[in-house]
Amino acid sequence: MTALASAQWVPTRAEFDAFAGISGDDNPIHVDPAFCARTRFGRPVAHGMLIYAKLWAMARQTHPDTVHRAHTLMFPNPTFVGDRVLLRIDDAGADRLAMRAVRQDDGADLLVGEAGPDAAASEAAPPDDHTERVIGALRVGQSASVRRALARADLDRFAALAGCKAPLDDRVPEPLVAALFSYLLGVKLPGPGTNYLKQELRFGASAPIGEALAARVELTRLRPQKHLADLWARAQRADGTTVCEGRSLVLVRDVGR
Repeated sequence: MTALASAQWVPTRAEFDAFAGISGDDNPIHVDPAFCARTRFGRPVAHGMLIYAKLWAMARQTHPDTVHRAHTLMFPNPTFVGDRVLLRIDDAGADRLAMRAVRQDDGADLLVGEAGPDAAASEAAPPDDHTERVIGALRVGQSASVRRALARADLDRFAALAGCKAPLDDRVPEPLVAALFSYLLGVKLPGPGTNYLKQELRFGASAPIGEALAARVELTRLRPQKHLADLWARAQRADGTTVCEGRSLVLVRDVGR
């Protein structure tokens, strides 16, 4: 793959708090040190969509006319305040961009992903093919939803945080659409302490600023032995147009701590 752009980033608590304020994702695993002390992480971890936002802004600079209709993102390891992170964009061919965030001190991958016109995002919710349908209070078929509109001021704050070099247009950036699902997963279902492992999303339409989006997630599969949950996610405009849909895989080991 051909390297297109790279940047150094050292996350701060102020950035975690700022992204929580813009996106609404105030999952305590990102912003509450006392809660985090009871989890396997021990301290706040970065929002996956904050890391993606940094890479998204870099990709927008290298390919300003490219529309990313889909992405697949994996989060193998947590990102902490003070980490020395290398952000990198590579040309993966066929109008695809490979995205990667690496902790420089130990070489750990923090985000590995790909975005493009047809990245390998799911087309339908996976069937529940597991005999176990319960983890604690979680049940297959449970759902949660939220309606939220973003204003121009929100986009301006996002652009500054992500490091965008050019003004944003009048549509909600993909990281903020996806962050609606992050909010639902980390605050409502499965709930506080949820840790994102993988996200596969397709973007079918734009989301104009000022128009409320209705986002919904539904539990489709539970794997108790591994503390894993699969969810189907969808965001729609007021007229029913699907803006975004796809799968999420999360770790629920720390939920409810």
